[in-house]
Amino acid sequence: MNLLDTYPLFKISIDFIKNNYTNGCLVEIGAGPHSTPMFRQLAVETGLTLHSVDKAEFRLPLPSQHEDLIKCHIMTGQEFLRDFEETIFFCYMDNLDWLNYGELDNPNPFYSDCTKEKSEKAHLAQSEILITKMEPEGYILFDDTGVQLPDEVSPEYIMENLNDIRFYGKGARAIPFLIENKMKVIGHSANRHHGGFDGEHDQILLGF
Repeated sequence: MNLLDTYPLFKISIDFIKNNYTNGCLVEIGAGPHSTPMFRQLAVETGLTLHSVDKAEFRLPLPSQHEDLIKCHIMTGQEFLRDFEETIFFCYMDNLDWLNYGELDNPNPFYSDCTKEKSEKAHLAQSEILITKMEPEGYILFDDTGVQLPDEVSPEYIMENLNDIRFYGKGARAIPFLIENKMKVIGHSANRHHGGFDGEHDQILLGF
């Protein structure tokens, strides 16, 4: 899977990081086989430190010759942010999937906490801490988050019609909170490769 072609906000985010960097590190909360190698490569290219966070050790990147740049943390996102003392320039939020895996046939017990309610609450709790540690010109990218509209709309439309828009997915509660704290939606992508607007594959990018 070519993430930069399938998920346009990844490319936009990387360009923003390369062209607008001011201060701070990179953080991904929720590691995985697709996004983590991309952010790891970005860290190597830019010399910025990447903190990769996941409560499941098997999802974190393997040790490499770039251990000075790639830091792995086996813990929840909230635990990590609570004790983290560095400034964050960019944070990718993709932990605790919001689909009700427990309702599927033969559910994996590892994903028993992956429900809409728990995912929304977790991302809000993390965002409440994250906003206090963000670089004033930094960015936050939410995966699996969209807006309940029949068509893809521009970030400007979202910001101009906040009273009429409802967010859904992982950032459903976090994004309104972050907007109240001076952040703006600057990117919205409704990915179609899985068919329609299912929310699982949409993304929203925020900046100050």
